[in-house]
Amino acid sequence: MNDRRGEASEESLVEFLNAGSEITGSLAAATIGLLIAGPPGALAGAAASPVLARTIRGVALEFAGRMLSQRERVKAASVIEIAANRIQEKIQLGYELRSDDFLVSEPGRRSVADEVAEGVLISAQREHEERKLPYLGNLLANIAFEDDLNRSQANLLLRLADRLSYRQLCLLAIFGRKDEFPDLRDGTFEDQFENEPAAEGFIELIGVLEEANELMVMGLLMQPRRTIMGWGSELNPANVQPYRWGALLYEVMDLSDLPAAELLLLAETLR
Repeated sequence: MNDRRGEASEESLVEFLNAGSEITGSLAAATIGLLIAGPPGALAGAAASPVLARTIRGVALEFAGRMLSQRERVKAASVIEIAANRIQEKIQLGYELRSDDFLVSEPGRRSVADEVAEGVLISAQREHEERKLPYLGNLLANIAFEDDLNRSQANLLLRLADRLSYRQLCLLAIFGRKDEFPDLRDGTFEDQFENEPAAEGFIELIGVLEEANELMVMGLLMQPRRTIMGWGSELNPANVQPYRWGALLYEVMDLSDLPAAELLLLAETLR
């Protein structure tokens, strides 16, 4: 009887992971190999922790059994696939998994890894901007290698990532990679607000500055000598950079991987 339940779980997990292939393509087959093949899965190979493999597998099985719409299944499964493959890539590159109690559960209290993994999948399940999904997967994977992040900090990063729009992630990427965008404006936009409110693209500029201003208010971007609560027209793109938790999000979500082609149009607005 236990065997029959195990077989049903395996079938359910394979079906769940296959749903993510709509977004991840060929990653689905690779992830099934990572999480199914061998006890407790190929993810435990290459010096990876079997506990981490069980964590990723466990949260995948749990979501496979949840009542989700088909689109929710696609999104959640894609993030599991992205995270599992990213973990395997980092292990093969020689990165070491964190050595603290990240993976350790206690009586009546789940491990940080379990908690964060569920939180990331819930965020993915609800996320309507599907372009964010690969970077949520990166966040889940990279936290497993960051010894300095405790439970509260990991959950804060997740809450911030959940709150930000895809365009705000792109803004963090642009300001974190300014050497790729040397033509960013060195000065504010106040003249455009005064003289060109009817100009083509002005509404788009307002939207971009509003989202950048929100990042400032959240403390994720920093511009020296700028009033935190100032209006977005005071933004000077040449002087802006990711700050504290914004800089950390840039790292753990691998925003350096955002394709430059997707950032160019947004960078043009900031010139």
